[in-house]
Amino acid sequence: MHEETGIPVAGDYSLEVRSREIGGSDAAAIMGVHPTRSRMDVWMEKKGMLEKRPVSNQMRFGKFVQPFIGELYAETNLVSGQTLIVSDQYDRLHLFSCPENYAGGHDYGDIPEGLKITHPEYPFIVGHLDGFVIAEGSKWPDILWPIEGKSYNAHAAKQWGEDDDIPDYIYAQCQQYLAILPKDFIDIPVLIGNASDFTVRRIPRHDEFIKILIEKEVEFKAMLDEDRAPEIDASDASMQYIKSLRPKDGIEIIVDEKHEIYPMVAEFKARKEALKEIEAEMDLWKNRVGEAMVKAGAAKLRILSQAINGSISFSGGKDTTKTAWKEALVALVTAIKYAHPDFDTDSIIKKFTEETKTPVQFRPIFK
Repeated sequence: MHEETGIPVAGDYSLEVRSREIGGSDAAAIMGVHPTRSRMDVWMEKKGMLEKRPVSNQMRFGKFVQPFIGELYAETNLVSGQTLIVSDQYDRLHLFSCPENYAGGHDYGDIPEGLKITHPEYPFIVGHLDGFVIAEGSKWPDILWPIEGKSYNAHAAKQWGEDDDIPDYIYAQCQQYLAILPKDFIDIPVLIGNASDFTVRRIPRHDEFIKILIEKEVEFKAMLDEDRAPEIDASDASMQYIKSLRPKDGIEIIVDEKHEIYPMVAEFKARKEALKEIEAEMDLWKNRVGEAMVKAGAAKLRILSQAINGSISFSGGKDTTKTAWKEALVALVTAIKYAHPDFDTDSIIKKFTEETKTPVQFRPIFK
C-alpha cells in the first residue's frame, strides 16, 4: 500500500501473506536457477529472518514501463478481436488492441487485483501476471494466453542471447504461471536499452518441468511449515542462518585429525590457500597488462573480440581534499569547552549517541 495515496502497489504484501505463498520469482530460486537468490534466501525471507529485498530503481522502472511494453506488443502481435490487458505499478489496468479494433466498451469479467493467479490444487503457489490477451466477448479467466514483460539495459540484455534463448530464471518463473493457468504458452515482450530494441520470445508449456517444479515447491512449503531449513549452500543467507544458531555460551573444542570436523576444516583451509594463489596470479597479470599499457602509451584499452568485450583504464590520480571529521569534531568540542567551561557539550554528544549491536562474526584463522 502506498503510504501517501493508499493505492495498492503491485507486489506489496505483508510478511504474513508472503510467508504463506510461493511466487514466480521464488520458483527460480527453489529450482536452483536464480542468479542472485538461493533456496536458503527464500526460506529465510519467508521466515522473516532476512529483511525484505529493497525495490531497486530497475524494478520500479520495469513496472512503470509495462503499459508501454504492452502497447508495443499489441501493435505487432495482436489481430482483430484480441485485446491485451496489462497492470501497472499501482495495479491499474491498461487495455490495448491491434489498430483495427478498439478495446474499450467491453466487460472482461472480474479480473483479480494485481493480476494475481492461484494454483487450483495448491493455493500457496501463486503468480502475478504482467498481462494477458483475451478474445472479444470473453471474460476472465477465459484468456487466450498470458504475457510477462521485461525491460533491460543493453548490457543486461546479453543474457537473452539470440533467437529463442531464455534465461533459466525467467523460464522457471513463466513455467510457474503456466502451471497455474491451463495455457500452451506465455509470451515475453522484452524492451532493451532506451527503447532501442524490442523483441518477443515465446515459452511453450513444459509439463515435465512443471511436474518437477510443483514437487519441489510442495516439498519447500513443508519445510517452511515444519521449520526445516534447506541444505546449507554458499549464500550469505546460509551464513546468516548459521550465525543465528550460534550457541551463546559455546565451549571451545580441540580438533585433531581424528575429529569428525577435521576433514571439513582441512578442505576449507586448502581452498582458502588455493584462492590466495589464484589472487596472486591475477595481481601478476594485472600488473603485466598495466606495464604493457604504459609501454604502448595507452591510458585506456577497449577490447573488442568474440571472446572479450570490455575496457581497462587508469583512473583517478587527481588531487582531492579529505576532512578528518572525527578529529575535527574532537578539536571543536575541546575548543568550545575551553572557551565556555559551563557549556554542556556532554549532553549534546549523548543526544546523538546510540548503542549498536556488534554483528556475529565467523573468523577462520590458520597458522
